[in-house]
Amino acid sequence: MLQRWTYLLSVLGVGGAALNVAGSPWCWPLWTAANLGWLAWSIRRKVWPQTAVWSCFLATSAWGWMGWIGG
Repeated sequence: MLQRWTYLLSVLGVGGAALNVAGSPWCWPLWTAANLGWLAWSIRRKVWPQTAVWSCFLATSAWGWMGWIGG
């Protein structure tokens, strides 16, 4: 079951990147969902360096999403 979640999170992340390249605003919710999932995964497993990285990725995806909406 764990492997399915990690594949799903990977697909969401790559899909978000592809949609960003295409200029679609749907990239932001996909990236945010993927980043939240990976953040939860790293916290649950107590992988603190990855927790820090995914926290930064989550912050930048939220920042980008807000910039897109406001820009």
